[in-house]
Amino acid sequence: MRSLDDQLAKLHGQRERITTLIATVERDGRLSPMPAVMARFYEQIEARAEDDRTRRLIRRERDFVELAFYRGDMPAESVALYEGLTEAAMARSLDSFRSIADRADRSHPLDDREIEQIAAGVVERITRQLGPDLPRVLRSIDLDVARRAADLYLRLADPGERRLTRSIADAILTLIEKGRTQ
Repeated sequence: MRSLDDQLAKLHGQRERITTLIATVERDGRLSPMPAVMARFYEQIEARAEDDRTRRLIRRERDFVELAFYRGDMPAESVALYEGLTEAAMARSLDSFRSIADRADRSHPLDDREIEQIAAGVVERITRQLGPDLPRVLRSIDLDVARRAADLYLRLADPGERRLTRSIADAILTLIEKGRTQ
């Protein structure tokens, strides 16, 4: 009986994703489960990037996010990070992408301190963007879905970037876990 319940839950999740996808196509005219506000963010930030390395990094993240939404591996609450972004927040995001691209492009690997700084910067931007909504959003995130997103993020990372990717994923998961207990 439990196996049937699990299968029904999976099918229900698939149905919800398909229903959302159909509604998105009808509303926005594009076939993607990624919310329109997130797609616009990646389009705008990529257009602002001045070099190919940064644009590639932005496209790779956008592709990961879209794939995670297709698979049902991205917490729906993640859309809150993209809503109401100010020009200052967009500039900080672009600076972050540029900084990561610059650091990853160097001839020697990132040291532990640099990796920790980048991961801490990601958590700081999430915290700042969500502001007073942070505790509510973190409590509402399905931790299993967040872990699946982190695992997918790591699997898709270039081998040379896995330490950085793991650090970012772990920092975000730690933020979610702490937020769920508060």
